[in-house]
Amino acid sequence: MEKKKYRWIICGAAFFCQALVSAIGNNVFLFNVMFLEAFYQSKADTAWAGSILWFTMALFSPIAGIVVKKFSCRVCVMLGGLLMCVGLTVSAFTRTLTMQYLTFGVITGAGMGLSFTPTFVIIAAYFDEQQTLATGIAASGSGMGGLAFSFIISALKDHYGWRGAFLFLGALVFNVTLCGALMKPLPTSQKKNSSSINLKVLVDPIYIILGFATFLWGLSRGITLLHLIAFAINQGMSSIQATLIASFVSVGSIIGRLIIGVIGNLKNMDRSILYCGSFAVSAIIMALLPTLGKMFWGQILQAVLFGAISNVFFVLMAPIAVDILGIENLSISFGVLMVVLGTGSMTGPPIGGWLFDQTLSYSKTFYTSSALAVISSIVGAVVPIMRRRKRLKEALQKSIVKSRISMENISKQSPQHESSETEKMLTSADNAKVDIVSENIS
Repeated sequence: MEKKKYRWIICGAAFFCQALVSAIGNNVFLFNVMFLEAFYQSKADTAWAGSILWFTMALFSPIAGIVVKKFSCRVCVMLGGLLMCVGLTVSAFTRTLTMQYLTFGVITGAGMGLSFTPTFVIIAAYFDEQQTLATGIAASGSGMGGLAFSFIISALKDHYGWRGAFLFLGALVFNVTLCGALMKPLPTSQKKNSSSINLKVLVDPIYIILGFATFLWGLSRGITLLHLIAFAINQGMSSIQATLIASFVSVGSIIGRLIIGVIGNLKNMDRSILYCGSFAVSAIIMALLPTLGKMFWGQILQAVLFGAISNVFFVLMAPIAVDILGIENLSISFGVLMVVLGTGSMTGPPIGGWLFDQTLSYSKTFYTSSALAVISSIVGAVVPIMRRRKRLKEALQKSIVKSRISMENISKQSPQHESSETEKMLTSADNAKVDIVSENIS
């Protein structure tokens, strides 16, 4: 009973925690422009600051899983909030881009990674039912934070300079520790957290394919997200217009996460199909960016669509990880997926910046991003196929085992009819196999 009463408080804490984390992570393109203006480095070199932030955030996700297992979500999130505060505050006093790699990229990114992953783990622990819906609500905080802070960060930078903006943000993200304090661990989850971490589950073939698709998607999304605002400015738009475009990415993100949370919660809905399908739709949006992006309203439309579709995976990643490897392995399976995603997100933006430096145009940058999204969709489409085959195989094995148990029981009761009953049971197993195969074909 206490679990049901408290779970929506947990959902609210996860919502605000994701909002504060994403206030930084979803607005990396704004920080990218600040660093370009402050340090006068190439686009490729400057892009590394945001890339390192994303990669470190992802790298610390499995570390967060270990902390959650050994201690609790509360401890992990509070530690992450403290690191975010330190990283952003120290970033305000750095004098070189290289130091930003450390303070903004590594320290802040580490805090984000420790704060982000536990929000999904604790939602799964508290919500036996409506898990996808609750995840969608919590994940919409990410879009809300990105939307609100795209304006706040720009206003702070205009009034106090980028260093003043970093000081303000450093103080603000300390509130992540308060969100973490609300994440009361369940007695059952505390028992699970004390158990050892099973790394063998990570070699599951379906999970490996999902990870590869996620890596390719990280490459694609990282290229587009980091260079979207620079592309708008390159097209002659003002900084205010560019910020407005960024805000509409967050608007789309909120809408998309809430809708997918409802759809993914429907009975018999295969969430892995939604997962890879979103990659394919995003590929179309990215391919149209160089054409429609020449017009302000074209960029607004694409920003909303890109935000809605490209953030679907954040809602579905944890539930899919549970579907494949079970809730007992969620903290480590989700964390490793975040590392894979972060590796792609770190590698993608410098590639996009290098393509621009070579061609002085963002066309090839976004076409490359689109191609990567197509490939990730094709690879990801293998996941629901393999999951269906696995379910059919398990159903067949259960049917055979059930038949054998029935045979043994009948044989014990009537030894004289053992051979005839055995034949009947074998026929029953064969019929079960035929039924399953017929279902697969249909």
